[in-house]
Amino acid sequence: MSIFSDLLRRIMGDDEPATPGGDGKRSAAGSVVEAADLEEEEAAQRMAEIMPQLVERRYKLLALDFDNTIVGVHTMGMWNGTLEELTPFVRPVFRALLQAAAATEEMNLAVVAFSGQVGLVRGVLASDVG
Repeated sequence: MSIFSDLLRRIMGDDEPATPGGDGKRSAAGSVVEAADLEEEEAAQRMAEIMPQLVERRYKLLALDFDNTIVGVHTMGMWNGTLEELTPFVRPVFRALLQAAAATEEMNLAVVAFSGQVGLVRGVLASDVG
């Protein structure tokens, strides 16, 4: 289990051990996705707690998937709506995590998406995360 997984579990209040997934148990990443229902304020507080710990442990890169992770929907690479229609689907916990990482000079961010709509992904991140 990675230190990052352990930190995420602890911050998210998950006492169950992280597993690689696929065996019916929750993974650390699954714990974060399940925490997507956190209110904005609580999400911001928890992510502000985790970022200094990641920096202290010399993590340099935070890479997150866009569809069904940062946003709670899957665009299928063919989102027909507007940027303004997609932005409300950004999950508060990931908004807070991205904002905390962006505020830290030591952390680099990468958002991964299997989509040709790069402008849409960038637009959502720029308008919602800053």
